[in-house]
Amino acid sequence: MRRFWNDDTSARWELVLACAGLALLSWIHRARDAGAETTGPRRGDRALAVLGVLSALTFFNFGAFHFNNYVHQWDTFH
Repeated sequence: MRRFWNDDTSARWELVLACAGLALLSWIHRARDAGAETTGPRRGDRALAVLGVLSALTFFNFGAFHFNNYVHQWDTFH
């Protein structure tokens, strides 16, 4: 997997997660405005939790530790 997971694919995956989160939040908001409080938002909340876990794993690059460098230079600098 490390052969395919690099800085570019990580950036694209982060964009996909951000867009999915935005779409999911929009869907939850519309469902709650429509009065569907039983099935829609509960499924949406679970999906949002899954996106949160995926985002946390993405932050750590699924164990790749920033591609042969344990310290993330950008985060350390700022």
